Amino acid sequence: MMPYYFSYTEILTGILSIVFSILSILGIIFYIFSSIGLYTIAKRRGIRGAGWAWVPLGNLWILGSIADQYDFITRHVKKKQRHLLLWLSIAIIILILIITPTFIAFLINAAQRSFSSFSTDAFLGTVVVMLICYIALLALAIISSVFTYISYYKLFKSCTPNNAVVFLVLSIFFSFLIPFFVFSCRNKDEGLYFTEPSQYQYQ
Repeated sequence: MMPYYFSYTEILTGILSIVFSILSILGIIFYIFSSIGLYTIAKRRGIRGAGWAWVPLGNLWILGSIADQYDFITRHVKKKQRHLLLWLSIAIIILILIITPTFIAFLINAAQRSFSSFSTDAFLGTVVVMLICYIALLALAIISSVFTYISYYKLFKSCTPNNAVVFLVLSIFFSFLIPFFVFSCRNKDEGLYFTEPSQYQYQ
């Protein structure tokens, strides 16, 4: 019997499958740690719908609610950061849904006929639309990231104020640490200053 040798394609496919599996498992672990942390904090602090911490987009609502509660308790101001985080994320998803089909259609047309057969106006129009959408997507992503990190800072500040800055800096440069920071903070309220239980109930 002739020995069977794996082709480069099979080896590469196998390696990519292993890498994808490992990343998927790590992603699930990170998500679980983050969800447990957000859920525990929201549940203890009387924030409505704490279960949304387990749902994509819903977890941003809970994160924003925790940040809003911190502002309400420590600074006596009402903010709507939960709304901001949610709608920024929805806007990003909508833009991605607009860009992706346009880009795919562009590639299909390019594959079916040569670029020379394209109408110059149609080609430039497609490129301009995609460029505008991409710039808008990039801007929204940056804005969303800034406000998300602000919310995480307020969460850290409400739980362990002495470590808030360190946690924030590490979170910015090593984002995979965020779930573990949130998880480690889940039973702490060192940064909240309240005198009566009623003040603790922020909705």
